[in-house]
Amino acid sequence: MTLADPQKKSDLCEYFIFCTDIQGQTDILKEFSVEWYNVSPEANVSPPELTEKIKKTIGTVIPIAEFFEDFISGLSVSQNDCVEKDVYELAGLICNRPPQDVLPSYDNLKILKNSFLKPTLKFEQFSDTFLLFCRSSTPECFYNPIGLWYILLQACAVQIATLAAKISMRGAICFGPAMEIGKKSEHLYGPVLVEAKEIENKHQGQPSGYPRIFFSERVLKFIEEELWLEQVKADKDLSRCLSEVNLKDFIYKDDNDDYMLDFLGEAFRRALMTISGDLLDTVTGLIPNAYAFVESEIEKHKNPSRLHSRYSFLLEYMNSRIGVWKRK
Repeated sequence: MTLADPQKKSDLCEYFIFCTDIQGQTDILKEFSVEWYNVSPEANVSPPELTEKIKKTIGTVIPIAEFFEDFISGLSVSQNDCVEKDVYELAGLICNRPPQDVLPSYDNLKILKNSFLKPTLKFEQFSDTFLLFCRSSTPECFYNPIGLWYILLQACAVQIATLAAKISMRGAICFGPAMEIGKKSEHLYGPVLVEAKEIENKHQGQPSGYPRIFFSERVLKFIEEELWLEQVKADKDLSRCLSEVNLKDFIYKDDNDDYMLDFLGEAFRRALMTISGDLLDTVTGLIPNAYAFVESEIEKHKNPSRLHSRYSFLLEYMNSRIGVWKRK
């Protein structure tokens, strides 16, 4: 496979993306449009009640956007600390192994420090859709699984935090071609975004469309076949380090053969435990609220109904992870 030069911002490159949106928000906005034109078809003035209604929907969107931005800000700090102080610590975290076992003989860490351990993540929001993305390769054109690892962590955190806040979100993690556009390359444009929306829309209106995050076929192939290893096999030490990266534990296969993010799985908990005990406690504290929301939705939408089925499926998955997280 030939990769476009990632250094040229006008090139079409490959990206890892996490795209998600708020379920039901589009319907609310559609209803708002109808009300707007019924009340004020000509005057460009919003009645107070409609202003308050749209503000409530914005109140759902803004905290989620801030959550993404805070993650990226925190990531930048942790990356700099790692590169400047102890690259072994982060390498050990990602590989879920003691650092000395991962990099015992790798003396030249320049590529590992500056390229693999410091992927640039960017966040973009449009209406109630949220996008986190990073290039899939280093400036040396090596596939970088660590960028995808960061995206998986953020996706797990978003799933738990939004459920705890009584917000349902569904999305997809994909791997494919796109291009950064805008004066500051702040926007992503390309086929990989279409794929993400198609995956999300595929489950619209179906029992399988409960709040969760799907994997595209190509990103599954990247993870399961560890495609990044082929490109670094000539460098024994770099290959040894990257061979320890395990992303497979973030994948959960349900009874319908759909592949989803295992957001309550051991891989996420293990990462949090290594990163920060305080962060682990914070996320663990959110889980009872997430359970309470899902159970309340099941109770609210009596069987038989689409929403009752959806949240029942979600609760079934969450209960399968009851042994990983101690429910309070």
